Amino acid sequence: MAEDIFEKIFKDCKRYSIKELYNNYGIIPKEKGIYLVECPENFKVVFSDYPERELKINKYFYATDLADKYKRTSYNRILNIAKADIRKKGTALNKRIKELIECGYRKKDKHDGGQAIWQIQNNEQLFVCWETLDEINRKWNKTFDTAKDAKRALIDYFYNKYNEYPLANMEEQGRYKKHL
Repeated sequence: MAEDIFEKIFKDCKRYSIKELYNNYGIIPKEKGIYLVECPENFKVVFSDYPERELKINKYFYATDLADKYKRTSYNRILNIAKADIRKKGTALNKRIKELIECGYRKKDKHDGGQAIWQIQNNEQLFVCWETLDEINRKWNKTFDTAKDAKRALIDYFYNKYNEYPLANMEEQGRYKKHL
């Protein structure tokens, strides 16, 4: 059986809990790349009616659909596949991961994508790992020009393998649903 591409790319990446990364963003590179939000081994996913720690992100709340989607997906360790391309101030992974976490801690109003993870109880224990686009190209023997292209390829790979998208990667009518 062929090696799983996620295993090939992200196997040796250091995983940090959301709690470890909060206010410790300096360890995240400023290059473009892909980051994953994952469940730690033996982590029991339980969805809140309202996100824990007063994380009531109502405009991103997906209610009971998440539990159904989670149960349907045969591989539940990867919860979110996200991209980070270079932005105005020259940072990518660092800024996008920081925005995601600060959205969950209500320090930012908005972060496009990934809001479903904040509806998991004890979400501060979830892992974040990343790989730069250069390393993804090297490990996968591909030539993606943008993190957006790499993300699309990884999500398509995930879907083709598991017949479902990761929990926080919403999909509708063949296109990714834009989070409000």
